[in-house]
Amino acid sequence: MNEGVKKIIAKSLCSLGGDAALRTINKHKVLVLTYHGVYRRSQAPIPLFTHLSDDLFRWQLQFLKDHYHILSMTEFVARLKAGADFPERSALITFDDGFRNNYDVAFPVLKELGVPATIFLTVDFIGKLKMLWFDKLFLLLKRYLRTGTSLGQIHHQLVEQKEVTNLHDLYEVATALYKTMSDAEKNERLDALTAESDLSEDPLAAQFMLMSWENVTEMFKSGLVDFGVHTATHRILRGLVAEEYSREIDVPRKTLSKRLGREVSTFSYPNGIPDRDFFTEHEDYLKRCGYSCAFSTRVALNDMTTGGRYRLNRIAIGNDLTSDRHLFPLRIAGLAAAGRKEC
Repeated sequence: MNEGVKKIIAKSLCSLGGDAALRTINKHKVLVLTYHGVYRRSQAPIPLFTHLSDDLFRWQLQFLKDHYHILSMTEFVARLKAGADFPERSALITFDDGFRNNYDVAFPVLKELGVPATIFLTVDFIGKLKMLWFDKLFLLLKRYLRTGTSLGQIHHQLVEQKEVTNLHDLYEVATALYKTMSDAEKNERLDALTAESDLSEDPLAAQFMLMSWENVTEMFKSGLVDFGVHTATHRILRGLVAEEYSREIDVPRKTLSKRLGREVSTFSYPNGIPDRDFFTEHEDYLKRCGYSCAFSTRVALNDMTTGGRYRLNRIAIGNDLTSDRHLFPLRIAGLAAAGRKEC
């Protein structure tokens, strides 16, 4: 089904009260949303699912305020640990990675509307001029295409086994392949692409930088933004050996707890598909480290009477159909399959 048809169907369903009906049916389930980056509409647009314009972000937050009981992470964890009931139509807003634009762009909107949120940080990269590998890959591919390198050349260098016809498809194929590689192989390939490219010249480069510890401190002191751990260096847990668990899971929790002056007990999995990117052994380790709960990328609402605390569901929202002004209300109310499956 193409995007136009989906939009028409979504608009019709909303006009008939479909989203309100779903909110009523699922009123005892908890909605957890996942965002990544938020950019200013006045700046160059970021053509990636993971980055959303500030006008859409503001509209979505206002919709959530009007139709949901938005929880802080503190309240969410307290109710979870106590086994207490959640208010009807509860919602929790989260961000992954820790982009600088969470501070520059998203934070002012959160303050304007008085909406609490939690940001899961790639802890070792905070306060450093570093870029996550998949964002670096996107800029490299974009630069190669812009400077005249043929798509065929890039395709051969990167993936070699699947035909692609444009930057978006190439990026999707390349990132999927890179996620199966060891860190050494992935870094070797990225280094080869980076050798003759100055990414600092790209106007989008600043948008992919992560925040500073000063940003984290200011947001935390506002009382509106909480923080959790997204590993130390964005490693997918399935690729870790047991000796690496502490460095990627326990040490960043201690580092962030010390920075905030308060115990940190929430975690989100990079990639985060249950029983593919993490397993029971990882959940058990998180519990032993003192984490209260952990968030996956399985797309569904949370039935708080079933399921585990260490594989909570989230619905990702980004720069695609998931932000359509009619599909968004349906998706977050329970029609989660009507959009992107994972992020």
